[in-house]
Amino acid sequence: MKSTRNNIASVISRVPALTQEHVADLLESKAKASALIRRLTRQKLISVTTESVQGRKIYGPLETVYPGKPLPDAGAIAYRAARLWTSEWSPRIIIRGTVRLALLSGNEPVAAITGQVSHDLALTDVLLRKLRENPDFEWKLVTSRPGLGAQPDAISVDGTLQIEIIGRYNCKTTASKLALAANATLELW
Repeated sequence: MKSTRNNIASVISRVPALTQEHVADLLESKAKASALIRRLTRQKLISVTTESVQGRKIYGPLETVYPGKPLPDAGAIAYRAARLWTSEWSPRIIIRGTVRLALLSGNEPVAAITGQVSHDLALTDVLLRKLRENPDFEWKLVTSRPGLGAQPDAISVDGTLQIEIIGRYNCKTTASKLALAANATLELW
């Protein structure tokens, strides 16, 4: 998907974290990605760190659950999701939008959660995939807060689609995520 630099900055401001490979894919050029990353870093619109990331295979949604339909077996989903995470950890260059970028883009700042970069990159993979499939796809990230119960990771702006990256969750946690399908279609990745 070829995008303009302004669109890339907007995307960076709306995802929890990206890699240099994500930016290169969006621009269809490693050289352009490197130049853009340097420029945005100088302008203090992004932060760049090196972090250890666990690999994850993403082929498509593990399950799509529709409101009013029977829920799949939470134990089976938890098992399948756990198998997607590889045992390999590797250092990766991680890019995050700053508060300044979010404000300039008209978006809410995205809080970085310590120890969650692998999950954040998996969510970014899914959101960018959705954007490639439909360039008009708009989403908002959901910030979980104590007392609110289970929440998806992201939801479409029109509220019809919830997106959840299933981590190495137990059956009970997976079941609470499945219950989200009572409100809108839920894609479990």
